[in-house]
Amino acid sequence: MHIVKAPRLRSRGVFVFLWLIFGCLPGLSGADHCALKTLPADLKTTSVTVSSVTDGDTLRLKDGRRVRLIGINAPEMNPPQPYAREAKRAVEAFIPKDSRVQLVLDRESRDKYGRVLGHIFNAKGENLEAHLLVRGLAWHVAVPPNLSLADCLANAQRAARTQKIGLWRGDTVPAEAVRHGGFQRVQGRVERVTFSKAWWLNFEGGLAAVIYPEHQHRFKKREMMRLEGRELEVRGWVYAAGRGSKPWRMKLETPHAMTVSEP
Repeated sequence: MHIVKAPRLRSRGVFVFLWLIFGCLPGLSGADHCALKTLPADLKTTSVTVSSVTDGDTLRLKDGRRVRLIGINAPEMNPPQPYAREAKRAVEAFIPKDSRVQLVLDRESRDKYGRVLGHIFNAKGENLEAHLLVRGLAWHVAVPPNLSLADCLANAQRAARTQKIGLWRGDTVPAEAVRHGGFQRVQGRVERVTFSKAWWLNFEGGLAAVIYPEHQHRFKKREMMRLEGRELEVRGWVYAAGRGSKPWRMKLETPHAMTVSEP
């Protein structure tokens, strides 16, 4: 967990839009984040051709396979969410149609929809997920067991958050104002922390963040205890809980999904 203070980005208008797509500001190109050479040597790498871009986190290859990028969640195109079009255009600029790229599989190679789960690198060895994160065009999501680039992708996102770029210009959803499911960035005061088979972070207003046993080894119990009474931001998929419990829940799988606010 880390404490973040994010100064407001002062640039506006067309300049910011063009930078989000093509990357014109010094020091935040994304090229230094998660380069191909930093990956574990045992991951499978293949050269593939991208035929089309569905949205900011999904591609179609020339052989017909669909690829879901590991480590990010980009805005949906249908209907278009904020920055969805910018994210898609940034991907198209990074890997033009019919260009060859490197597809790197992580520990789990398919999702429940049959899509290939992979990292994408261009001819320069630059990572597509980091390219989007550093521009604030996607959220970092660390989903086990595909965590090979989790730390460096978190660093890429931190650059955008510090500058309040793209998605980071928006506000968090107050925990008491959660009214629907889906991916959200929620902030609120942790009213109570409880430890049973699962660990529970109960927010004022009804949201409960839950850490199931299979993920608890990535968290420090002592640090979780200290969250009681603190302001906490959590990022992930909100879903409706069962009857007789908190109405909304969010599953936390790694500490990358949470940020503690300053006291």
